[in-house]
Amino acid sequence: MNHQLTEVLAMKNVLGLIFIGLAMSFDIACAGNETDQTQNSEGNTSGYYSGASIGTSSIDINCGHYGRYYYDCNDSELAFRLFGGKSDVVSLGPVDLGIEIGYANLGQYMYEEVDAIDATVALRVNLPLGTAIIGRAGYAAWDASNDGTDDTWAVGIEKGWTHAFARIEFQRFDIEDTDFDVYMLSGGYKF
Repeated sequence: MNHQLTEVLAMKNVLGLIFIGLAMSFDIACAGNETDQTQNSEGNTSGYYSGASIGTSSIDINCGHYGRYYYDCNDSELAFRLFGGKSDVVSLGPVDLGIEIGYANLGQYMYEEVDAIDATVALRVNLPLGTAIIGRAGYAAWDASNDGTDDTWAVGIEKGWTHAFARIEFQRFDIEDTDFDVYMLSGGYKF
């Protein structure tokens, strides 16, 4: 079988397992709730969420030189991300510590499609009127011309309602010693 096709199938299997895990987590959380509703006694959601992002990813690298002149390869591509997590694994007043996992397609660079699956720890500082400042840090398993695992981090601001949220976020992926800067607009659902 073609090596590239094998990699695509493996990435789809991992993505499928992530969504199955999220669905099972949601099912377990709802099964433990005696009222069979997604809200607890304080009127808050269970803390589980999922969402989708769209935006742009860009790189700025030195592609080499011709004589004494260096050439930069600046490129920008359409990017998307699917994600899910739990926002309040640990809560300390207005600060929540949670987890988030996601799959990101960062576009095509130098004739190679770049994908990443990330797992991050999320810090959320809740502000008045349903607004929160978020920061995430963790690791991403990426697939490009080679495969590997490197660090990733993100910062953003989120506006939440009872069961929905919107987020503006910047995320950096370090892939093969190249920084991929991703600017995203996200929407999601809180369970």
